[in-house]
Amino acid sequence: MAYVVDNTYFIREFAVPNTDEANSKSLEVLNQYIDDKGRSLLRSALGEVLFAEFDSYLNNGVLPEIPDLPTPDPVPAKWRELVDGVTYTIDSVDYVWGGLVNTVGTYKSSVMVPFIYYYWLKGERSFVSGVGEVRAEAKNAGGVNSTQTLTETWNKFLQMYRGSTLGQLVGNVYRVGIPQYDGYYVGYFGNDTTPSLLQFLWQNDTAYPDAALNTPEPLEGIRNQLGL
Repeated sequence: MAYVVDNTYFIREFAVPNTDEANSKSLEVLNQYIDDKGRSLLRSALGEVLFAEFDSYLNNGVLPEIPDLPTPDPVPAKWRELVDGVTYTIDSVDYVWGGLVNTVGTYKSSVMVPFIYYYWLKGERSFVSGVGEVRAEAKNAGGVNSTQTLTETWNKFLQMYRGSTLGQLVGNVYRVGIPQYDGYYVGYFGNDTTPSLLQFLWQNDTAYPDAALNTPEPLEGIRNQLGL
């Protein structure tokens, strides 16, 4: 089961234990978070209109494979580029968007993973039992400071989602000085040539107009090690 990403993306610092067992309850729960929070994130980034269009091209949560020629690809190029990545040029500067899914050798990454993992960890670090709230323990794993892990996960996600350069607050949005939209892009990203998700969407506003012009900032900011 997948929604753009699947359980194989949850590795290293975002590893979810016990998902490789037969009839794994852990895998079932993770898949629920992927389906729920994956959709929520892309809806926030794209806006309702573009999200509905994107979602309509997914088959069992992923884009269908590109057909062999001469059969035309039924999926518009902009959705292939969003998912698989693309290099684009603005004012003679090349930008490399890695895609919603990015595989380098055996390593898989996605802006969606830390977002989903954050909510998985927040929800699954404890559960309600008949004797009150108890902590859920992974097999063969030691305890860690969950607040610190939550904070690091959230901040990693924000960097991948919107970048790390905070612009000037104008009205209800932050702006940075890139010469678009009467002198400004809306966002946090600065001039990074390996763009965040929002930078990619906003720099390609012709293809993603709803995301570029109509999507408000939907997320909380950077957190400190106290989780605040």
